[in-house]
Amino acid sequence: MPWSDPLAQLTRASVAALRSDTRGAVRLLASAETGFEAADEGLYAAAARARRGELLGRPEGERLRAEAGTWMSKERIANPTRIRMLLSPGEMERLLKPGRAPIAASAFARRSPEMFRV
Repeated sequence: MPWSDPLAQLTRASVAALRSDTRGAVRLLASAETGFEAADEGLYAAAARARRGELLGRPEGERLRAEAGTWMSKERIANPTRIRMLLSPGEMERLLKPGRAPIAASAFARRSPEMFRV
């Protein structure tokens, strides 16, 4: 299935971000975005693009987030942030705000690292 590999990459990117592997997360998000676009999964591609933008920061990250936001607006998505969080699990913002407490998914990833090899 053409969407399965990018979906796995998106999940692995979330795990990489939870482990503070920004470079790995960005690489996986870029690959997931490309795969989703090839599979004509625009919503997932936009979510991956926005997440990558969050990690990259200025100016490239702002451009990516704006592109994703524009796509979601054209599709009349009422709450792009919630959709992005739904489709791209994890809390990538944690890398940007190190003082935040880890979420349950990061505790699960620490208990079962073999399931999330990146």
